[in-house]
Amino acid sequence: MASTTSIDLCNSDSDDDDNRLTMNAAGSKGAKLAELQMRVIQRGDAQTLIELCPLTGRMHQLRVQAASRGHVIIGDSQYGSELSCEGLVDGCIALQASKLEFNDPVNGKRVIVEAPPASWRLAPA
Repeated sequence: MASTTSIDLCNSDSDDDDNRLTMNAAGSKGAKLAELQMRVIQRGDAQTLIELCPLTGRMHQLRVQAASRGHVIIGDSQYGSELSCEGLVDGCIALQASKLEFNDPVNGKRVIVEAPPASWRLAPA
């Protein structure tokens, strides 16, 4: 079963984290509401496969909310990951869109693009 979570996000006050967002109390100055649905697909000893469905479109929303619940995305050192995956280019994180839907801006028809799940493995230490 998916759970819905809502948080407020705003830019970090730290000079060295220009692109990092932080969770803030509701109504904080400059904060914007960020909502998503999260569902655990599979639990492992050191990893959990989760499905995230954003209900709002905030920058880094999925990364911040997953990390805040103890599910730091592998390879996402900006939000706390100390792990990397085999096959990921440096700087990439183990986050994949499995389905995108939008209306074609020219003809107005609904476009649905789906991708098979990735198979990431932790890189050797």
